[in-house]
Amino acid sequence: MASMPPPGWAPRAARASRKPSVPARPRPPVGRQPRRRHASLPFTDSAVAHQVLTEIGRLIGRVAVVPYARVRTVHVFVLRGDRGIGLLAERDEHRPDEPGVYQTTASVYLPERAGEPGRVLELETHSWDAQTYAADSGDRSWLDVPKPKVYAERDRRTAEVAARLDRLAGFELPAGGTPALNAGLTPDEVARLMAHGQDAS
Repeated sequence: MASMPPPGWAPRAARASRKPSVPARPRPPVGRQPRRRHASLPFTDSAVAHQVLTEIGRLIGRVAVVPYARVRTVHVFVLRGDRGIGLLAERDEHRPDEPGVYQTTASVYLPERAGEPGRVLELETHSWDAQTYAADSGDRSWLDVPKPKVYAERDRRTAEVAARLDRLAGFELPAGGTPALNAGLTPDEVARLMAHGQDAS
């Protein structure tokens, strides 16, 4: 005679079915589900990044940055503020002309609201990385020193390259206008992402 299962026991499928279901994140209207959980912009120690964050706060208030979509190599976030929403798009790339340097192109789109025109803020920020520098230049000297010295050199070189290469530009949009973004989104993609941005969670 088959033995009885112990109290509380259930087959694997039955046990799994007892777990509370988690609703799937809605598929974004453009691209794929986001891979990056955190945007770079709020953590970038750059004068132009600080200017952009200050301007975002002035225009739409205290902001939550919500992962939204990945469109090709562009990471898209919803900026959900107290007084409105916007989009942040970021794309990272290696600068082959600058050994060890990465460039982040970030685009902020704040649509028109309550009589305020729409605005776009375009910035490029730069950072230095010891591993990438070694691969680019063949100089591995910064891989063989204590970490605190590497971090200090990273911060020094990042500050130097940021002062030389970081860029910021901003402009207002005509009424009803939808921009292309330098980070790599077309006006149609921006419009479709923005139309569903309220639903991002």
